[in-house]
Amino acid sequence: MRDNTSRGQSEVIGFVIVFSAILAATLVVGVFGLNALDSVQESTVANNGEIAMQAVGDDIESIYYGSAETSTTELTLDAATLEVGDPTRVEVSVVSTSTESWQWKLYPLVYRSDAASIYYENSLIVRQQRRGSVAVSGSLFRLDDERAVIPVVRTNATTNATVSGGTEQIRAMENGTEQVVRTNEDPSVTELDVTITMRDVPGRTEVWETALRDAYGGSGSLSCTNPEADEVACSFETETVVVSSVTVEYGFG
Repeated sequence: MRDNTSRGQSEVIGFVIVFSAILAATLVVGVFGLNALDSVQESTVANNGEIAMQAVGDDIESIYYGSAETSTTELTLDAATLEVGDPTRVEVSVVSTSTESWQWKLYPLVYRSDAASIYYENSLIVRQQRRGSVAVSGSLFRLDDERAVIPVVRTNATTNATVSGGTEQIRAMENGTEQVVRTNEDPSVTELDVTITMRDVPGRTEVWETALRDAYGGSGSLSCTNPEADEVACSFETETVVVSSVTVEYGFG
């Protein structure tokens, strides 16, 4: 009887151990599987946001260059929101025989999901996430020894609304232009000292510095500093400065 009882107890204990192992393995696979699925879904939403914001950028660029007066872009926001970003300031200063400076304020467009925030900000599309920021596309800046072409795309929201879910539209239209052109009037001085400063770009200073360095094709040097925590200022020399500012008003719906 003792042998049969011991054998029965061993079988029960063995069954409990095997069942516990199977249950634990199932839970581990389930938890990690769900986490992996969530990660894939978040990444897909962020990648779709990149594509959508590139389409927005193309439409706004058409308005900036004057090939269109208005645009309507559709975006799918099943797991994301479309927001008006905090204001960014663009400052340009030119030094020759005197010093002149100009400053503009703009409101970025932001596609925000759990994994990333995609910004359209003064012609640059930036993907900002926990591990850092990266430019999705190049800017419209063109800087060299002979000429500096500096874009100011003054995106200005007509509403402070945040929209999410389903399909939404961004409606944009041109609402004013401004151009600043400067050359050195002193024949003894051939170069202008130019500084471009992007202000109020938290988490995006490095990507803006990279974008300005990529835009520079001169034979001299372009030096960049951070006057404040959320600012980057890049300086260089050129013969002519052309700043083209276009106000683009946008709304949702």
